[in-house]
Amino acid sequence: MSYVKRIADFTQDGGWTALNTSSVGVTTVATAWSSTACLQFDKASGSGYIGGAYCTRTITPHTRKFDISNLISPNDYITWVVNLSATTNVTFATVRIGTSASHYLEWNYAVGSITAARWCRCAVRLGDATIVGNGCNWRDIRYVAIGITFDTETRTLADIEVDALSICSADQV
Repeated sequence: MSYVKRIADFTQDGGWTALNTSSVGVTTVATAWSSTACLQFDKASGSGYIGGAYCTRTITPHTRKFDISNLISPNDYITWVVNLSATTNVTFATVRIGTSASHYLEWNYAVGSITAARWCRCAVRLGDATIVGNGCNWRDIRYVAIGITFDTETRTLADIEVDALSICSADQV
């Protein structure tokens, strides 16, 4: 079965916040890749968070709840696009999906395939996720985090842009 399921539409989805003190300036801007707005944030020098800048959003039952359990297989993909002003000292683009900040799956896309100052599509097989806590219940997705991981926590980067977070069948990659 061929499908594309958008997890985050930054034009319509509010409620994105900084996950840690290294993430600052969280906003939406009109320089999007696939819609009229994308998520933008900066990485500040921060201590205690293993060099990452992440934004998170909790999906409450009153806003939206995702159930894609009938669609997915380990060979399908999670995809998103990033635009980084520079890639020096960046190690991964990262996405987390789960039921909470304690129970999620995490996918990392190596920076070697990302070109600075242009939109780049990240695609990682669902089966290549790292499990944290109990992982993800595909019938009840309530937690999403997206970010960039750096080689040390003191690195900084302005204007990290993210758009088009989706899960899709392998034939759509």
